[in-house]
Amino acid sequence: MSKNKYKQGKYIVKNTEKYITKDGDLPMCRSGWEYSFCSYLDNNPHVVKWGSECFAIKYYCTVNHKTRRYFIDFFMQMSDGKQFLIELKPYSQTKKPRAGKKKSKKTMLYESKTWQNNQDKWKSAEKFASERGMIFKIITEKELYGK
Repeated sequence: MSKNKYKQGKYIVKNTEKYITKDGDLPMCRSGWEYSFCSYLDNNPHVVKWGSECFAIKYYCTVNHKTRRYFIDFFMQMSDGKQFLIELKPYSQTKKPRAGKKKSKKTMLYESKTWQNNQDKWKSAEKFASERGMIFKIITEKELYGK
């Protein structure tokens, strides 16, 4: 997959028969990673169906004690019938934050809240996917670009 860390905005779908759309909307890419992944899904012959932010999953956020909605980045169905819910995340956000000499208390608090919020989302996404015979997967830059 080509590294395109600066491309953002609407992705123009080439293989429209594969793309699941909401009212004709094009996928909105909030990062170059999302743009690159859209291109991968659009152009991969083994992906027969895909969509962007197709599912809203309710989850309980233990950080602010509220029920919220989580829009998973991508849905994809492969030619073998397997279906995936995909979340793109920086590798650093998939690991529990650790205090360091140069890390401020404010940064540590922010990273801890982000970590916990992600854990709450991913637990609900796992359950949602499992109940529907899907696989929930988190993809980082390591999988995207082989870093």
